[in-house]
Amino acid sequence: MLYELSSLFSPDGNGLAFLANVVYKYGRPYTVADEVMKSFMVLVDALEDLLVEVQPARLLASADLYIQLLHFLALIKILEPNKWYTNNNNSPSNRSDYSHPIGINLTSAHKQTGAHLVDHMMELLLRRDPAGAPNPLLASCSVAQLIDLLGGFAALMPDGRPNGAITRAILEVLEANWSRQNSVVQSVEEMERIERLYFTLSASDVRHDGLLASLLDEACDGAAAAKEELAPGSHPPLRLSDALRAAAAARRRGPFFFSAVARDARAAVKRCAVAMWESSFAAAKAAGSRALVQALAESGMELLLACPDREQAARTALRVGLHGEALQGIPFCEVLAERVVEEAQGRDPIQLSRLLKDTQPQLAHARPRTEESYVRLFKGQRVHPIRTFLASLEYVNDMDHLFLLHSSILDRGVHELISVLRRLRTGKDTLLLTTAGLKAIQAKAAYGASAKQRKACERALEMLSFEMEQGRVVLLTCVDEILLHDAGVYCDEDLLMWSVAAYLAREMPLVKVHALVSPSSPAARPHHLLKGPHSTMRRSSDLYNKDMPLLSALRSRELRAATHLVSMRGRVRDRPNVCTMSTPRGRTSSTGATRRCLTSITLQRAIWRRASVAGHSRRTRVAWVFTTPEHPQVPYTPHPLVVKYLKK
Repeated sequence: MLYELSSLFSPDGNGLAFLANVVYKYGRPYTVADEVMKSFMVLVDALEDLLVEVQPARLLASADLYIQLLHFLALIKILEPNKWYTNNNNSPSNRSDYSHPIGINLTSAHKQTGAHLVDHMMELLLRRDPAGAPNPLLASCSVAQLIDLLGGFAALMPDGRPNGAITRAILEVLEANWSRQNSVVQSVEEMERIERLYFTLSASDVRHDGLLASLLDEACDGAAAAKEELAPGSHPPLRLSDALRAAAAARRRGPFFFSAVARDARAAVKRCAVAMWESSFAAAKAAGSRALVQALAESGMELLLACPDREQAARTALRVGLHGEALQGIPFCEVLAERVVEEAQGRDPIQLSRLLKDTQPQLAHARPRTEESYVRLFKGQRVHPIRTFLASLEYVNDMDHLFLLHSSILDRGVHELISVLRRLRTGKDTLLLTTAGLKAIQAKAAYGASAKQRKACERALEMLSFEMEQGRVVLLTCVDEILLHDAGVYCDEDLLMWSVAAYLAREMPLVKVHALVSPSSPAARPHHLLKGPHSTMRRSSDLYNKDMPLLSALRSRELRAATHLVSMRGRVRDRPNVCTMSTPRGRTSSTGATRRCLTSITLQRAIWRRASVAGHSRRTRVAWVFTTPEHPQVPYTPHPLVVKYLKK
């Protein structure tokens, strides 16, 4: 039952946010919950009564039930009930932990749904026997189940960090298991589980240098220097068995390891990890495993974006062909990936990245663009070159308007994207798309919440691939992303979009930047998410100070003011072919059914004026109006007595 119910929720959702409608009352509008939310709250209360009061030992007997219940509670955000009443993440609600003075939220405030159940589950996990016997629940779990427990408690907590006592208890059981094996890893599957454990700990902000030391390849260049930077006195590392040490597969790591080590700030560790990723990526390509290649491409992108030496990271990405592999797995982009790799052979992105600082003087003194031909030959056909960002700085500088695409704009449909693509033929407008944005659209096309969203994202991928092949959309490849961003850490689609916006506002101020992002997306209000101490050094001139990092402009609202969040035209609709009844906007003081003709409205205006508040009507057309859009209005001929009355 819990497994089937969990399919209704997404990990990045708002839990039990089944909101029916919005009430515009009491100043700020608030949302009213649907009966589905109340049903789930009753279900959680029933589970609490059953597993805490009636059968308190049932969770101890089944580790699978414990883990499934833990993941279900994490998915419904049981410890974050404010999210249940939040319709827009940019304006979070506080209905669950705030009592209104006039008592309008008595049914939702301070309910503590599921709190006793969570406390009972944590007490079962931390229960210690006075005689020193191991915890029965942890002792019955396998290594994979222990990792699931750790990840479940990390997802359950609002800050994404599990309780320290729980983390320590799980690690003690794992270390006891390793001690019984003399700290020797016997199989590749066990090494993969250790990688997953290291990833879970790293995502929970728990540093475990003992696991990292066992995962670093000793034969890799820089492994000795990396191990010297590890914390002294850390847990003894695991050792590979002699048979496993001789196997080539044991020296390769999976995507979990590279995504986790990207969060490590030590330069020597990252250099060793990049060398390990390069060999693992080449081995996966040689084996022909497309799923593993795509996973390693994404985790390697996280690692290379976090490298301190951006030029060296860009050379590594070019050497292994990451800019092509990142596009290869996206639908409708297979030909695009081949052309990007072929056309990048004659360019030096490292040399082009010198133009990113003081762009205008360099473009003014640069020689005319003669090396970039208007057409190229690709498989015997004349095609327009793919416009990549670093190779098209002069083209971008000549534009009047530049649109930055964010994947959240496709949640409502493709009509706004179509409106932008229609403007590209003018030659003065262009659309810029990041590789991270393409990946986000691909993920929504495959795993979107609704069929409408999945279809819209699939259509968007098809349209964008066609426009990029025609040379009307500028693509920020993964190599361009590495060279452009200067945050020093991994940047997702949101931060890369604002990095490009900051660069354009600083170096190309005459290009008007429009961000195509949904108003309900957190990316539309980045300064709301920067929760840090007040800094007196924060100033609006940081955007135009070329010595400051690009993303430092997010601290002030200057970047938000220089970037226009536009709403393009609405979706095209056919005119209705039936007689419809429409309500004019505004408050109506009386309702009457009339024709849409001036004479009848003039006759009834006096009636509306007498019936309205304060002796006047707020709107001229205050009535229920029958409209016939497909037919002209028949002129109304009033009665002669009415005409005589109007002439007086």
